[in-house]
Amino acid sequence: MSTRKLPPIKPSASPSKGPGIYQRTGSRNWYVRVHVPPSAGLGDRHIERSLRTSDRTQALKRLPIVVGEIKTEIARMTRGDDGALKPTALRPGKEPEEFVAWWRDRVFKAGGNPDKGDVPRDLEIELDLEAERRLGPEIGVEVDHEGEEHPVYRPEAEQEVVALYALAHGRRSPPDAGLERYIKERHMKPRYADRIRRAVKRLKAWMSKRPGGADIKRLNKLEAALFVDNLVASGITTSTVNSLVSSLATYWSWMERRGLAERNPWAGQQRKPPVKEGAEVRAFTDKEAKALLSGATYVTLHDLMRIAALSGMRINEICNLRVDDAVGDIFNVRDSKTKAGIRRVPIHSELKALVERRSKDKAAADYLIEELKAPESRSKERSAKASERFTAYRRDLGVDEREEGQRVSNVNFHSWRHWFTTKALQAGQPPHLVSAVVGHEAGRSTMTLKVYDSGASDEQLRAVVESVRLPDGVPIGSPSGPKMGDGVRVAV
Repeated sequence: MSTRKLPPIKPSASPSKGPGIYQRTGSRNWYVRVHVPPSAGLGDRHIERSLRTSDRTQALKRLPIVVGEIKTEIARMTRGDDGALKPTALRPGKEPEEFVAWWRDRVFKAGGNPDKGDVPRDLEIELDLEAERRLGPEIGVEVDHEGEEHPVYRPEAEQEVVALYALAHGRRSPPDAGLERYIKERHMKPRYADRIRRAVKRLKAWMSKRPGGADIKRLNKLEAALFVDNLVASGITTSTVNSLVSSLATYWSWMERRGLAERNPWAGQQRKPPVKEGAEVRAFTDKEAKALLSGATYVTLHDLMRIAALSGMRINEICNLRVDDAVGDIFNVRDSKTKAGIRRVPIHSELKALVERRSKDKAAADYLIEELKAPESRSKERSAKASERFTAYRRDLGVDEREEGQRVSNVNFHSWRHWFTTKALQAGQPPHLVSAVVGHEAGRSTMTLKVYDSGASDEQLRAVVESVRLPDGVPIGSPSGPKMGDGVRVAV
């Protein structure tokens, strides 16, 4: 076998698909050469091989067998001794969809159309080589009814290769085929982008186990209903199910308009809860608040609870505060779930020591609650782990409220926001000023306030904040203890 660069040749007429055959100067035998794709990591080369015959008809019969042998050898050269693929700079990601997107883009740029079977020869070889890579080593041999032997591969590898060819030639389109383009076009906030990614990921995983696999073309109304039933059966709340369905419906509408999907199967798929899953979240009672603010837990949670109780901020708003968002006796909330949530909140006098401690020796861009990390799949939700730990802590203290059959408690971290609002209103603060502090539009809903109010002053907002006090007997400062992420487990 030769992998040297070859001089120009005069090809003979050959079948419309696959490499051509030719005769070299001074030789009567026919030859074939196969291009080695750059993504194989072997350089820009061709492999030449004699078909061992001077008869053109015999050469054409031997051609597919010899080409198949060459492809197998190329595939073997791209693997290490352990059978794993050798890394290459030009090779796209591990997922079949990533390779197919890369491959189809090259086909179209070369003037072809993979959906119509119009693929340049070198790119056909590229696809076959990728299939060889994904099949991996043979695990056995089977004999067909005519006595012919055929190699056997891992079943999951064979299924992956079938899916690879279907994707490459447009016979199958996965649910996430247009997802990143959709997110980019909609200029979607990270929070909502993460939600639709989670929804599509769950759908794709579920469809992959169904007959026909993860293919948009086979997702009809019945299949969509079965997926929603699966979500409900998994134990997540109906509100979360409906949120996922709503995200999928909006994404499918976008795909319909761009010809990526023929129909939207998500209309009417939202569910009504079979039982009462959770009443409206209520405020903590003073007894519950005192227990939570005095219990043994991470200082991270104690700091978060105190800031929430004395500012009315949402947990994610607190967790996203940076040092320069807490200067001049004001919390600047720059990232919130609503437009009204972007606001200035005076720092309560009883929080000043906490803020000073949290800001000490930090750069302006550092997070105030620096020990929290966002999950990879939810880059904006630094509060995720803290919320989980708070729920466990609350339950351990017996602070919970559910009716029979109810999945979700009537109290959670958001109850601190309700507690602050309740205390400020009980102290006689005007509802529209309380709403301004907590970032609600509701208290400012009258026509007069919407049209003529130019905004509350810092003095008015500070009066609202200072009207709220922690329950009697609760220490102002957070009890000492480890931070989350310190590797220390705190027992209640």
